[in-house]
Amino acid sequence: MPNKEWIDKDTKDNPVAIYRLDGHMILANYAALKIAGINQNTPDVVNGEIVRNLDGTPTGILKSEAMYLVLNKIPALTAKVKK
Repeated sequence: MPNKEWIDKDTKDNPVAIYRLDGHMILANYAALKIAGINQNTPDVVNGEIVRNLDGTPTGILKSEAMYLVLNKIPALTAKVKK
């Protein structure tokens, strides 16, 4: 499984969330997890999982409903940007 350390060094303070091909999992970097308030004390959500390291820290992998902890923090695109 990938983890946030793979992309953190290149994304620094820019929040990043990358979908898996099937759309049921994302990889979020440290900045995105921070904005969403996800840390080792964040409980899993119903029908979702925050994948964690052995010490409980999030790896950046968010499955199913847990993805929305990050995705709901992304502002909606304006009509101009969509066009």
